[in-house]
Amino acid sequence: MISFSAAYYSLQQYLKFLGRSKTQHGVHSPFVFELVTQCFYDSAHYKDYDRLWEFRSTLAKSDTELLVTDLGSGSRVGQLKKSSKKVQSMLRHAGASKKRQGLLYRLGAYFKPQQVLELGTHLGMGTAALCLGAKPKRLITVEGCPETAQYTQNNFEVWGSNNPELSAIELINNNFEDFLNVFQDLQDFQDSKTAPSAQATFDLIYLDGHHDGPSTLRYFESLKKYTHEKTILIIDDIHWSKGMSAAWQHIIKDPKVSVSIDSFFCGFLFFHPTQAKEDFVIRV
Repeated sequence: MISFSAAYYSLQQYLKFLGRSKTQHGVHSPFVFELVTQCFYDSAHYKDYDRLWEFRSTLAKSDTELLVTDLGSGSRVGQLKKSSKKVQSMLRHAGASKKRQGLLYRLGAYFKPQQVLELGTHLGMGTAALCLGAKPKRLITVEGCPETAQYTQNNFEVWGSNNPELSAIELINNNFEDFLNVFQDLQDFQDSKTAPSAQATFDLIYLDGHHDGPSTLRYFESLKKYTHEKTILIIDDIHWSKGMSAAWQHIIKDPKVSVSIDSFFCGFLFFHPTQAKEDFVIRV
């Protein structure tokens, strides 16, 4: 659960965000204007939302208790914090909200990424939204807690019986650091048409977990290798703490990043070399 100091910091940052953020009316980049108006602010009700809300309803009613392993900042093997939590409580306090799910679904449908990587599965709400929206060829999602990973994998299998799009999901139980080390060479991930010597890449990467500034910077450095000029990289909770805010400011200055969007809760990064370097602060 978020501490008082973290909540106070986040509130302060949000008030500052409201003072400097814009809507579509203050955006002069055609690329970003189209993204904001056709995706961020799309108020249509899609039939797939009903499927996502059905998944949520199942979890919201669940009394299942999981022994949750905390793999956050400072955790070490043998010293990991473990606690018993009800699924309905996990959904309420840490799961992707309905609003966030809707945005992830629209992002998937808008960009149509075929190769997707998510770091931080949790209960699979964001995973399912991205998968139903994008309908990718492959979606790798990584969850560090063994019991959460197994519970969510079981749900994907149940939900997938009536939703074949979810068969694209490949859930891996590992911590982010080890996963990225193991997957330094992702040749098995390549499309068969890609040259054998080429570096495997993802079309969309969603970093949703381990909200720690220094760790986020390390993940970003590792993930950059798997981006191409049309990749979208989403970082969750960029104003969770002073460390996360500092990490975000460092990341958007990276020469490889052409466009960044700070929506307060999430940060969006784009890498197209022909786009002018611009940083936007937009209310979503």
